[in-house]
Amino acid sequence: MDMEKMTDRQSREAGPVDSAAERPDGQLSRRRFTGAGLAAPVILSLASRPAFGAICTPSGFVSYSPNNPSGVRHVVDGCGGLSPGAWKNPYAGNGDGSFRDWLAAGYLPNDPDEQPPNAGAGNNTSGIRRYKRDNPGPYVPTLFTDAFGGYGPSGLSMHDVLLDLPGSLEFHAAATLLNAASGIPGYMSPSTVINLYIASFTGTYSSGGTTIDMSTFDLKAFFEQTYH
Repeated sequence: MDMEKMTDRQSREAGPVDSAAERPDGQLSRRRFTGAGLAAPVILSLASRPAFGAICTPSGFVSYSPNNPSGVRHVVDGCGGLSPGAWKNPYAGNGDGSFRDWLAAGYLPNDPDEQPPNAGAGNNTSGIRRYKRDNPGPYVPTLFTDAFGGYGPSGLSMHDVLLDLPGSLEFHAAATLLNAASGIPGYMSPSTVINLYIASFTGTYSSGGTTIDMSTFDLKAFFEQTYH
């Protein structure tokens, strides 16, 4: 058998070759996506789900991956929310998460005049100076427990939580509530965020006929994947 025929035979026996370079970015062939044993209807069912987008409702998050909700992550699109990193620096400028955004959401960050030097407060404090001028009296940042119905770390403001408890459930709950109160189109309501957080203590969350067992629901992961 000459070399050309041998190479042709080996190619047929090896089966089709999947080349990522020949496919749109992020896509897999049916063979690689399903494995050998899955039928076409299953492929269509999975492909119809928003695999490359965030899940913006708690019931949708459970429905997408009931056995492993924490495994859902957005790749391209979130739900439009700002990250905790944006919200924790309200005096760094006039961009996302600035003092004006806190105020528009109905909450107050810490007073920059009382922040330690490394707390992330920048030099742009004109917004809060105007606020203090127009609102005489004591300046009181929003306490986390006041925002979340008495639940959470006692004595810490929402801004304290963003600065001092990175990566915690409270860290993500504070950012998610600020996002919700900002009126982002399609984002969950502030009451949904608050009730979800409270439910992490009480055990179940119920809304619209859906009851979620919070002991198996990864609330932190759900909040986290709603940021852009």
